[in-house]
Amino acid sequence: MAVRQLQRNIYQQNKQLSTKHCCRYLSSLSFSVSYLRRQRSDARQSRVTMSMSRIQILLFGDSLTQRSFQIGGWGASLASQYERTGDVILRGYSGYNTRWALNLLPHVFPQEGLAPDLVTLCFGANDSVQPGFGAIESRQHVPLEEFESNLAAMLDHLKGLRTRSGGPPKMTPPPVDSDTWHMFRLENFDPPPDEAAKMCRNDEFTKLYAVAVEELGKRTNTPTVNLYNMFKQQSDPQAMFCDGLHFTPEGNGVVFAAVESTIAQHLPAFMPSQVSWDFPDFKEIDVKNPKIIFR
Repeated sequence: MAVRQLQRNIYQQNKQLSTKHCCRYLSSLSFSVSYLRRQRSDARQSRVTMSMSRIQILLFGDSLTQRSFQIGGWGASLASQYERTGDVILRGYSGYNTRWALNLLPHVFPQEGLAPDLVTLCFGANDSVQPGFGAIESRQHVPLEEFESNLAAMLDHLKGLRTRSGGPPKMTPPPVDSDTWHMFRLENFDPPPDEAAKMCRNDEFTKLYAVAVEELGKRTNTPTVNLYNMFKQQSDPQAMFCDGLHFTPEGNGVVFAAVESTIAQHLPAFMPSQVSWDFPDFKEIDVKNPKIIFR
């Protein structure tokens, strides 16, 4: 009986010790998890804070902007130029005109929060569609005076955001090859357009909208990227477009070079070479105590 009682006592003592150890372990584990969560939260906050040193460049426009992040696109090339220095944000809306884009302003550029440092505007390719030629395209048309007014309203909205770059660079619509565009639609659209729809996009009509963007830039003292003139000056303008309207890789190269040149001329403080990296170069990190440089 004495042996059994002793065994029972030893079992109870071990059970109490195990319970204490278990509680201590769980308490320690809970503290560790809480500590790691705080560390992760602090690290996440640190990354967010340090990442704010990157500038933000927002590309706002129609399909010529939406497609700019495709392989060889001018937006993708711009993003490559700003690696480690800036975030290039794509806000392109295929088929949109300035009338519809005005309704996007509160969503793309809300009054609260941080404003982008630099914005590009590229509209007019759809506004300049001639009315009365094709049911789909006709609904995109915006009269010239309204087009100018809409662009001016966009500039006013962006001015109210106090973007660091001031007036954003505006791009004119490029030339359009109506024959090539119509042929592309005949081969790829279902149902195909009728012959009258061939007149919906007309180069001379598009030129009026390009001139309007240029004139608005002069009145508002904001930079303009005249894509219309630049493509007209190319030795083979047709090679710049894959379907008479949208850019080939060569055409995208022309746009990228023009945007880069405009930033260098009018907004030199935002050139990649003038913007610091958001995190230190790896050669500056102390191998023995890497945390120091991130404080």
